[in-house]
Parts: sequence; C-alpha cells; structure tokens
Amino acid sequence: MLWGASTVKIALGGLSGDELRDLSALAGEYRELLTTHQHGSTGHTVQSTLHDPKTLPPEVIQTLSQERREALVIHATTPAVLVRMIWHYEGPDREAYARSVAKATLMMANADPSSRTSDTTGTGSVSGEPSWTARPR
Repeated sequence: MLWGASTVKIALGGLSGDELRDLSALAGEYRELLTTHQHGSTGHTVQSTLHDPKTLPPEVIQTLSQERREALVIHATTPAVLVRMIWHYEGPDREAYARSVAKATLMMANADPSSRTSDTTGTGSVSGEPSWTARPR
C-alpha cells in the first residue's frame, strides 16, 4: 500500500479490490447486541448475541458519491468519518479566494513582458502557457 506511513487517509468513490478491503478494515468494526424473543407453547425465551459488523463495508466505500463530493477520512487515532467536501471557492473563505484570484490576475496583467522566459515555442514555458514575472513595486 502506497500510503502505509500516512496518518490521514482520504478515499473517494470508485475504488476496487484490495484497496476497498483495506480501507474497510482500517475503518474498523463496532459491537452490536442482538436480542431475539421467542414465544412458544412452553413459554417465553430471550436470547442475546454479540455481533461485530464492519463500520463501513467495502460496498459503501466503493459507492461514495462524486456528485455529493463524499469522501472517507481515516485518521490514525480517531474513528473513520464520511464527509462531504466543499470546493475552496464555495466555502466560508470564498471571498478571500476571490480576492486572491483578482490580485493574481492583476499582477499577471501588469507583468513586464520583457521578463518572460525565452523558449522554442515562444510562449514562455515548456507547457505552452505564458510565464510571467510580476514587476517589483
């Protein structure tokens, strides 16, 4: 397992095979007391048994919803939890994110074109996207 040394694991839906079984095992089990009552001609009996089902069976982990942005978070010292993630631009810090984007856009617009990196594609970067350096203030 690639993430054997990590203390926090985040899994999204769509996993298969050993990964599902491993995550289900990491999520653990819980103890459940099952009580049955029987009524018959000889009287009434009550039977109790302990059952240890998986907290999150593999099929639950596999079907985490991408549309609802569900994920399984497993921490080394706390119980596993199913979460719904939010995009950084939709969360409580969305205004700060919008300000940061606006500031970066302005910096790129005011960048000195002579500070661009030269390359064979003429775009300023290996990826084909412009590479700009902001002017010092």
